[in-house]
Parts: sequence; structure tokens; C-alpha cells
Amino acid sequence: MLRGITIGPIPIRFAWDDDTIELKFRLGSTTVTFTRGKTLKMATVLPDDSEISFVLPGIGLDSRGNQVPLKTPPTVRVSDTSLLTLVQPDPDTPENPLSGVVRAAGPLGGAQLIVEDIDDSTQPLMAVVDFTIVAGDIVALAPPTLGPIRKQAAVPTS
Repeated sequence: MLRGITIGPIPIRFAWDDDTIELKFRLGSTTVTFTRGKTLKMATVLPDDSEISFVLPGIGLDSRGNQVPLKTPPTVRVSDTSLLTLVQPDPDTPENPLSGVVRAAGPLGGAQLIVEDIDDSTQPLMAVVDFTIVAGDIVALAPPTLGPIRKQAAVPTS
């Protein structure tokens, strides 16, 4: 399991208690669910005119919680390129190949950022971030709908 991940400016670190099966919490518009096993699930809301940066961890954990360096960098993809675009590395930190940016492409809907580390495992390690793309802030009024032009009723003259 991945030991931590950075979302925007917020690093998240965690460790398991022996009895814990799932850990879930909200941080702003992000819901993070850590499930014991090989998949990290997260969900966040992203306005259609926004982007969010990320940094992938370069380490994993063994069954006893000890850090193990990843043999190869994780692969990252988006499930629907009409809703999300992916830029790697992050233009603000081009020296870090584990950095990137997820950008809303414009349309509303749901898509995923999928991070996989195949390594030598028989089952890949995965982190899945569910994005719900919502409308951004109002910046203008939509134009009014106009009906057909018609003649006014005649006005009686006195």
C-alpha cells in the first residue's frame, strides 16, 4: 500500500492499526478512503474551470509497514480525456517526474485519475481518485431568451 500522497499543498501521511479495515475522512471537497489492501480510493469535487496538482509517493510499504522504494515510477492515466486532462510533470516543478496536474477539460461529469504500480507484484498497487466535475463560479449572466417579433396591438386614438 502507498504510504502517503500529496494533494495540492496538503501532504497526507497515514499508518494502519491492526484492527482498522477502512479509514475515511473529508478534507474540504475531498473525501479520502484508505482501504486495507492494495487500492487507495479517493474522491474530490473539481470545478470545470480548475486544476489540482499532485505528487506521487516514490515508496510503498511492506506487510509490516516498512518503507520499500518503488522499482519503477507509477503510471498515471485518466479514465475520460473529454472530462480530465493530465499534465506530467507539473509545469511548476518540472524537475520532479512524480509530479503532475489534473485539469478539468470543461464538460461536467465524473472521471477518474488512476495511478498504478505494476512492479513485480502479481496484483498491481492502485490509487484511484474519483473526480466529480461541477460548474465553476458564475462570471457572467446567460443572455435572455427572446421570442419572435410581433406587431403591437393598435392603440385607439381619441
